Amino acid sequence: MNLCKKIKTADQKQIGGIMNRIANNILNAIEARNTAVSADWVSDKRNELKDKTEYETIRWICRSLDSTNKEIAANLIGLPIEYLDKCGEVLVRL
Repeated sequence: MNLCKKIKTADQKQIGGIMNRIANNILNAIEARNTAVSADWVSDKRNELKDKTEYETIRWICRSLDSTNKEIAANLIGLPIEYLDKCGEVLVRL
């Protein structure tokens, strides 16, 4: 494997790790702030998201979360929920 491919592979792993941490932090926040969410749901989502790509993780945040949990995610990330909604609209077209 040449050096460029090694660097690209390392970058992809790093980005994937960052996205896994973001998803994990969002799940922690949802579990702490939304009493309607069960621990089983959080555990299932952790397992489901652990090997997802950054695209799939962003898609989950922007398209799969209900409005209550998306608001928790938006606050954690530091973005208005409208940004996540717009991102979700763009992802539908991809």
